[in-house]
Amino acid sequence: MQQAITDLLKEMGLEEEIFSIGLQFDIGTGGKRLSEGQRQRIILARGLLKGADLLIVNRGLNALDQRTQERLIKKVLARAAHARTAGGSGHKFGLLWVLTAPHLAQYFNRVMVFDRQRLKSYGDPRALQQEDETYRTLVS
Repeated sequence: MQQAITDLLKEMGLEEEIFSIGLQFDIGTGGKRLSEGQRQRIILARGLLKGADLLIVNRGLNALDQRTQERLIKKVLARAAHARTAGGSGHKFGLLWVLTAPHLAQYFNRVMVFDRQRLKSYGDPRALQQEDETYRTLVS
């Protein structure tokens, strides 16, 4: 739906005007007029735009529903992977993400499992599913 709206705005020549109106919106001091989910999306976007070598997201999407969290995680991972490929454009960066929904760990290359504030295991999520009872309990 969002892509269809974007395409329609481009086709009608309204994309710049709509973008300009959005930039003029009064968000209040510190974004107080935005929802928590909107603030979290903006913070994530700002983190990506800064072009740091490492992006750390510590429960940064917890105000969003799980479907939206999953969609955004996939997009950020795709951006990081694309930047690392030979044909990729953009800044290469590493990613450390503290998840609020453990089942989302399946999208990452490596997972760290903590038990009582100690690193219990580290590795590929598919291997940990087979080998680590703590991980298996978290994601099931």
